[in-house]
Amino acid sequence: NYKLFFFDQFRKIVKVFSNKKQKTIFFYPSTVFIDENILGYQSYIKSKILGEKFCDEYKDKNIIFYCPRLPKLITDQSQSFFESDPSANIPILLEYLRKINLN
Repeated sequence: NYKLFFFDQFRKIVKVFSNKKQKTIFFYPSTVFIDENILGYQSYIKSKILGEKFCDEYKDKNIIFYCPRLPKLITDQSQSFFESDPSANIPILLEYLRKINLN
């Protein structure tokens, strides 16, 4: 269930670790599937949209969300026998993580 993992559990994590008195930054990796509306992924897309909306509504001056729509990455769910090594994702993910403003 995508909603349970990508929305419900993320929301619980945020509510446990957020502190309106201290700056807290959350990384919510969203997906380009939202923009591309890929058939067969509607449940996944809806879950990611819920997550983005939650981040937008829950943000505060001290609670910051970084929600980039990541490109398609090789994961254990998407990897086939003919695709490349998941370690190819590292430079892509590092590029996004470096954009998080810690100030």
